[in-house]
Amino acid sequence: MEPLFGHNIRQAELTEFEFVICLLLTSNPILPQNIFCSGTLISHKFILTADHCFLNLPESGFQIHLGSINIYNGTTHFAQWWITYTQWTISKNKNRRYRDNDIAILKLIIDATQITPAVVSSVPHKNVVGADAEIAGWGRRNNGEMAIIMETVKLKIISNKECSELGTMLQQKRFFVTHAEICSIAHPFAHLESGDSGGPLLIGDVIIGVNIGKCPDLNGTFNAEKANIHASVYFYRHFIVDATQQ
Repeated sequence: MEPLFGHNIRQAELTEFEFVICLLLTSNPILPQNIFCSGTLISHKFILTADHCFLNLPESGFQIHLGSINIYNGTTHFAQWWITYTQWTISKNKNRRYRDNDIAILKLIIDATQITPAVVSSVPHKNVVGADAEIAGWGRRNNGEMAIIMETVKLKIISNKECSELGTMLQQKRFFVTHAEICSIAHPFAHLESGDSGGPLLIGDVIIGVNIGKCPDLNGTFNAEKANIHASVYFYRHFIVDATQQ
C-alpha cells in the first residue's frame, strides 16, 4: 500500500483534509497494514471512492476510518451499501460512453455529522487545466514504512491532450485519455500508488477527481515521467447527484 511516492510529500496538518477517509479490511486487525483504499466524504451520509476498491473484496468486508489524520484516532463507521457507476447505469437503463468507469458511491449506516464534507466540483475540468491541486492519503512512505499520519503533495492539472501525448511517448503506442478522466503531474515527480485509490484530487476543499492510479501503466515498471490519473467528478456529476438522493 503506497499512496504517495516521490518528492515534496509532507504530513498533513491537524485540521487539514478532515473529509478524507480510509477503507480498512476487517479481516486484518493490524493498523495500518489493513488500509486498502481511500475516499472522500461528500455529505454527512455519502463517500465518493473508486470502483476498483470493491473488486475481490473478502467476505469479512471492511470498515471506514474518518475524522482524523492519525490512523489510530478518529471514528469507525460501516457501509449500508455502495453502488458503482456501472451498476447505476444498468439500474437506470442508461448507456455508458466508456467501458471503464472507475468511480463509486458508498452510504454510511450512521451519519458523520461531526465532519464538514468536501464540496463536489461543478466546473468542467478543462477549466482547471494548469491549476495547482493536492492529493492526500495514508500508506507506505518513501522510507518503506507504513504511514500513521496522512500525507499530502501538490500537483499540477494538465490537459487531456498533453496527458495523451505523454502516455503515447512513454509507451511508444497510442494512449488516449477520455473525457471521464483528469491527469496531474509534479516536477520532481510525485505518484499515486494502490493505497491511495479512491481518494480525492482537490483544489482547496473542492473535489475535482477521484484517484485511480498512474498512467501509462508500462506493466508496472517505474518511470518518473508518468502522470497520475483521476476520474472526473464533473463527468460523473449526474451519477453523484442521483445516487446521493437515495
